[in-house]
Amino acid sequence: MTNEQRPPRIVSVTSEIAASAARIFELIADPALQPLWDGNDNLGHAAEGQRVRAVGDAFTMRLTTGSIR
Repeated sequence: MTNEQRPPRIVSVTSEIAASAARIFELIADPALQPLWDGNDNLGHAAEGQRVRAVGDAFTMRLTTGSIR
């Protein structure tokens, strides 16, 4: 069977988090907190005051390499 003939493989994962939806949203909405919980070792620092409040809001993050995203 070739790759084109194989049906797509679907994988799913479920995880329970012992925190309220409000607490989780606070962690996600404040980019300055992201390096504390993300687990991605390339996140360095996000300046305070960049809280995400609405769809389309953007923020910048300095990576551990020094580049800014």
